[in-house]
Amino acid sequence: MKQGLSNEEQSLIYLNLKEGKIVTKEKDSMVTYASITGKITEMEFVEDEYNGKKYEKAKVYITADNKQYCLQMRTESGYFRGLCNSLKSGKPTELVLLSPNSKVVNGKPVTTIFVKQEDKWLKHFHTLENIGDMPELVKVEFKGNVHYDNTDQINYWKNWATKTFAYGGKPATFIENEEDAPF
Repeated sequence: MKQGLSNEEQSLIYLNLKEGKIVTKEKDSMVTYASITGKITEMEFVEDEYNGKKYEKAKVYITADNKQYCLQMRTESGYFRGLCNSLKSGKPTELVLLSPNSKVVNGKPVTTIFVKQEDKWLKHFHTLENIGDMPELVKVEFKGNVHYDNTDQINYWKNWATKTFAYGGKPATFIENEEDAPF
């Protein structure tokens, strides 16, 4: 028997993305799903490592049918950028359907997450024709080849997500005077 303070235990179900599908481990086997519907309550960013290589991943917390899910993706992926860009054009803290997608273009996988809300697929808030306040890609030459650095755009989306999903999707309330604090 567990001692000390306790609430009803609620396990977190971890979800990953692979080849345009949501993947999770159920009863010692991997199961794939096409989509998940729920409310995004939080997004956090953590450093991780795979085969000795460090990277940053987004952990997207979703509540659905009284269950908690954690959808994980690399921040440099098209999944992360597509998710944020679509969410920004809708109501990000309300009920959404998330459907990852991956296709091969010119021999390389291109990934995104389509977002449906109120029976409509959301369009990207920022586009090539209307980039708005999002930073542009930085053109970099390396060994005679042109590459594009999207670090500034990833940081833009991380900042947007952190502000949008702070405190479970509720805007932060700042107390100017310490004496007004409730504790």
